[in-house]
Amino acid sequence: MRLGIGSRWQSDVSKVGGARQDVDLLSHAFAAYRITDTATLRLNVNNLFDKKYIFGLAYGAIYVAPRNAALTLEFKL
Repeated sequence: MRLGIGSRWQSDVSKVGGARQDVDLLSHAFAAYRITDTATLRLNVNNLFDKKYIFGLAYGAIYVAPRNAALTLEFKL
């Protein structure tokens, strides 16, 4: 079993007359389990704390996707 967590910190951003995002921390996590020598099951969870978070302001306020997860099964031949 392998576990991991990652975070991305961003300072405050704002656009004159537009949106503003305070300093924030966005976190992700994963768990992987090696079933056999050739098969691994992995779960990735993005936006772990389900924050409403502005990623960029270049073309208006671009929000990060809400919490989401992906389950994958990898086979090696």
